Amino acid sequence: MIRFHWSLWNATKESFFLLSHSIATFKYFWGSEARYVVFTDAKEIAEQNLLVDVEIFQYDEFDTSIYSINALSTWKKWAPKCKFDQKGVEFHVDIDMFLLQEPQEIMDFIISEKKFLCLLENFKEKWPYGNFGNKLPKNFVPINAGFLGQNRNADLSQSLLETFQWWYLNIYSSMEKYHDEQGGVLWALLEYIDRGHVAFLPNERYRNVSPFDPPVEDVSKLCLIHTTCSEHPAFYKYIDRIRKISGLPGNRD
Repeated sequence: MIRFHWSLWNATKESFFLLSHSIATFKYFWGSEARYVVFTDAKEIAEQNLLVDVEIFQYDEFDTSIYSINALSTWKKWAPKCKFDQKGVEFHVDIDMFLLQEPQEIMDFIISEKKFLCLLENFKEKWPYGNFGNKLPKNFVPINAGFLGQNRNADLSQSLLETFQWWYLNIYSSMEKYHDEQGGVLWALLEYIDRGHVAFLPNERYRNVSPFDPPVEDVSKLCLIHTTCSEHPAFYKYIDRIRKISGLPGNRD
């Protein structure tokens, strides 16, 4: 079974709107072949505000939810656990990611021997990895942790848990950085990258589109866009293109 997971906390009306479109673009390509699951700290509010049919669970419905902590960095998106079905294929997706074309590379990964699938950053610097940046080798691969696939019989849980526990014990709140979670995911993946077990989505088709100077003006050849930034200007810039796949309204009202 294929599962797509999103995690949402401290939600606003806008974040429910983005999440609805994100889910709908993935449902367009996988339909009933996959499960679509949202984990949140506000299940009832999510049920009232999401515009698509989706499974919704509260973080505290699960006995093990170690990542459900209040922190500057975004560890909570891994709550309640890193992987549920050891024999299934699971994807963690940020709420501001949208498919615009058939994602052949993701489909190819599902039937491949690769264990993990990652999105790449558009540049190679260490600051997007927070307190893990200075721990990375010189030849590190600049992943973006907003999209991670775990194939059948592949599970990052133990490696990510060990990384999180190191962070929790060694990085005090005054030292914490927003990108610590992304750095932790890359750190947990290093051994698998070294062994050739990780596939990477091509940057020319799957990429962050905001903020950049000069801005990305043409998304006609892009398969997935990641509309980063707190105000998500790229989401609204490309909402008409996203709606062609999601089929949802173009405004929140």
